[in-house]
Amino acid sequence: MPNVEEVLLARVSPSTCYTFHTLLNAVGKSYALQGQHPITVFIPNDVAFEALHEGAVYHLLKDISKLEELLNFHLVPMELTTSDVANFALQLADQEPDVMPSTVRAAATARLRTLQVETLSSYPLTLTLTEEELQVNGVKVYEADIVADNGVAHILESILWPPGLSEASFIPEVQ
Repeated sequence: MPNVEEVLLARVSPSTCYTFHTLLNAVGKSYALQGQHPITVFIPNDVAFEALHEGAVYHLLKDISKLEELLNFHLVPMELTTSDVANFALQLADQEPDVMPSTVRAAATARLRTLQVETLSSYPLTLTLTEEELQVNGVKVYEADIVADNGVAHILESILWPPGLSEASFIPEVQ
């Protein structure tokens, strides 16, 4: 089975992810997708980057430290499928925190399951699982559970912005 990076590069239209991969390479982070440590990657598809202000990707590359923080906000150092999200949320609801990784906090109701997971940026993401879909910080997961040898990828329909960063952080004329 291929690793997360190989799965990412093998994608074809309509949901390619080349921009995200290019940005990971620019900050020297593509190794995270090739490694042997389990990882979950929430990948904005190329359409998400095209929706930004014209020339935004160029501006993202101008500030590598901010770009790295942005990319790290899409990386979780554990494998999380939608099934895992549901199970962790239910375990917490049943008061079984001993079996949960320390990077996961959860809450569950009958139909809505929510987890907070730490990212490589140290900011948490909120994963919400309903009967219909998985959302990450309110962003719909376009395609879930793309499993690889070293983790799992979920394709998003937009970019996740960590606290303190936005498109305007990279492009001053966008306010």
